[in-house]
Amino acid sequence: VPVDAAPGSVITVNATGVDTKGQAGSAASVVLNVLDSTPPVAGFTGLSTGEKVLPGQKVTAVVSASDLGGVVSLSFNVSGATVYSRIVDIAPEQTSAVMTFNFNVSISAHSGDAISLEAVATDSSGNRSTPARALLSVADNVAPQVTLRTQTGINEMTPGQSLTIIADAVDDIGVIKIELAGSGAFSYSDVKSISPPL
Repeated sequence: VPVDAAPGSVITVNATGVDTKGQAGSAASVVLNVLDSTPPVAGFTGLSTGEKVLPGQKVTAVVSASDLGGVVSLSFNVSGATVYSRIVDIAPEQTSAVMTFNFNVSISAHSGDAISLEAVATDSSGNRSTPARALLSVADNVAPQVTLRTQTGINEMTPGQSLTIIADAVDDIGVIKIELAGSGAFSYSDVKSISPPL
């Protein structure tokens, strides 16, 4: 069977036998249906690996699929920092299909967490596409928490004496610098870069 035989088409096979006297006998024709052995192709449109999302954000994923024999369903799965799953049946089957899937990023997702997307198309012969995949990451939208204190724990200073101020900063991803500024009886500013980030 040629590899490019159209799924759903037929091949009619005839056979004739001839004896030594030249007499011919024919068999009843056999009609063979060409099955679809080629899986569909699925992919994401307008969404790609590496994109950043925020906790609570609504994400729209557009899945496109195609198959000569016709796509009958699309499945969409989200795993990782957010979990979501949906299967859409397509009737009648379509040689080209586009579906939109919406999900909300979990409000408890943390910066740096990963969210995996997977889409699979199934055709009318039961062939499944190679999964289309995209990996999203949760963006850092929380500012560092900074606290100030004096080394002695006393908030008083004597003119002419040095005073040590300690700035503590904490962040989910990392702090790259701390800026300190003072105003009032005198002005002061300083910046400390932190490498690698803490």
